[in-house]
Amino acid sequence: MSSDWEAQQAEAEAWREKAEAVAKEMLEQNPKTKLSEYRKRVEEVGLDVERSTTWWGERLLRVKEDMGIIARRANATTKTRNDSGKNYLLAHMEHMREVAEAATSVPVDPVVAAMDGAVNLAVSVLKLAYEDASVEGLSNVSPPLRVRYARAWLQDPDATALWCGLAGVDGDVVAERSRQEHGRPVLTPEEITHIRNH
Repeated sequence: MSSDWEAQQAEAEAWREKAEAVAKEMLEQNPKTKLSEYRKRVEEVGLDVERSTTWWGERLLRVKEDMGIIARRANATTKTRNDSGKNYLLAHMEHMREVAEAATSVPVDPVVAAMDGAVNLAVSVLKLAYEDASVEGLSNVSPPLRVRYARAWLQDPDATALWCGLAGVDGDVVAERSRQEHGRPVLTPEEITHIRNH
C-alpha cells in the first residue's frame, strides 16, 4: 500500500513539474503572462485538471519566483518589515487581479441566476409568513391582525400558488399544516378592507 501511495505521489509531482514547465516556457516568452492565458495553455496540452483558479495562480506565482520575475514571497509564519513583505503584497495583489479577471470571464446564465434568486425569494416569503403566523402572545411586536392575516394567506393555496410553485412545495400541504398548527383565522370585513387598502 505504501508503494502505491509513493507511486501516486511521484506521479503527482511529475505532473506538477510538467505544469510548471509550461508556465516557465510561457514566462520566458512573456514575463507578464496572465493566469487566464496559462490556464488556456495547460488545457491545450492536456495538463488541466479540476483545480481551483487559486491553485493554478499559485503554480504561476511559484515559477515567477523561481525565475526572479517577482521577489520571493515571505513565509506565512515569518513576520517581516523589509521590502520582501511589500513585494509579496504586490505579487499577491497581482495574483488577486488575475483571479478576479478569470472569475469575470466565467459565463453566467442570466436565466439560471434569475431563477435561483426567485426561488430564494419565494422560500423567504413563505418562511416569513409562517413565522408571522406562528407568533403568539407578542401583540406588542407583531399585531394580532398581522398574525391572523399571515395565517389566512398561508391557508389560501390560490394566494400562495406563485410562491409555493417557485419554492417547489405544495400549496395545499402548506395550507393544511397551517390549519393544524394555527387554527382557522377569522378576519372581519373591516380588517379585510384595511388590508387591501394598505
